[in-house]
Amino acid sequence: MNRVIFHNPIPQKLLPTLFFLFAPPVIGFIALTKLLGGLTPFGNILYYFGLFLFILLLFQAKMFIKLKFNLPWWAYSIPLDALAIGTLLMYEESGSPFFKVLSWTVFIFLNIMILILVLKTTFAIKNKELCVEEVE
Repeated sequence: MNRVIFHNPIPQKLLPTLFFLFAPPVIGFIALTKLLGGLTPFGNILYYFGLFLFILLLFQAKMFIKLKFNLPWWAYSIPLDALAIGTLLMYEESGSPFFKVLSWTVFIFLNIMILILVLKTTFAIKNKELCVEEVE
């Protein structure tokens, strides 16, 4: 976050790594909920902050879609895994139908994203576009 605010912009090909911003709060929520055996106010703050960051990044989807495929695109998958697990845990603990629908939505989005990543990686390997020396 420090680099995003105070330093030079992140290179275009590394922009997908911004998705890692919402993973730590959600993982913190998962850990806190499991350690304490239920929902806590601080755990809820962590979860909702992670969800807020995810939604914030979704509003930047047009920017992410325009990026040329490269290996940093795999940075989309791990934070989405954390959000899917965190949302499912929130549903289990709260019993709210909203979180049931949200957990399925995130889970389906995650699976579509992984399918896209596998296909794009396969085609990039086939076309020898990965691990190519950059020319400036």
